[in-house]
Amino acid sequence: MTRTVYVDHKWLPETEARVSVFDRGFLFTDAVYEVTAVVGGSLVDFPAHRAGLARSLAELGIPHPHSDARLLDLHGEIVARNGLDEGLFYLRVSRGSTDRDFLVPAGLSPHARHVHQGKAEVANPKAETGLSSSRSPTRAGDGATSRPAVAPRLADEGSGRAAPTTPCWSRRASSRKRAPPTSTS
Repeated sequence: MTRTVYVDHKWLPETEARVSVFDRGFLFTDAVYEVTAVVGGSLVDFPAHRAGLARSLAELGIPHPHSDARLLDLHGEIVARNGLDEGLFYLRVSRGSTDRDFLVPAGLSPHARHVHQGKAEVANPKAETGLSSSRSPTRAGDGATSRPAVAPRLADEGSGRAAPTTPCWSRRASSRKRAPPTSTS
């Protein structure tokens, strides 16, 4: 069965969904994602996931592509269109598409991709540990997001610093200690 996905304001069969090679999410991982479990056709912890998405987008300065009401409608519609009873709902928002440049030009429009995966969440051996496949250890317990779900390149996990609001490739590259050159003679 072909899944129906929602990509940049269009409902499409998964076989027709495309991402531009100039999308900053593709080029630089300049994107945010959020994963929501679906059990019994219902979204699990949706308010916490909505809040986590908003917080992550704000941290990176990416405009939110949907109002809260529209976001809930889209989640519900993709579950209904695909007859999803149990599985995962993936939402990825990138900053947008532009020529490849480390500097972020003004005026980009975010790109949103809504997809799902049918998958056992309840009858999952990891569910007994509180770490089902849709929850990382930082989300165990009440489902609240304890850190932004930002792409790994932009997060400074474990460093105690907040994720920067601009691409940080140069900051990281300059702060890395390089091994001294070795002589081969």
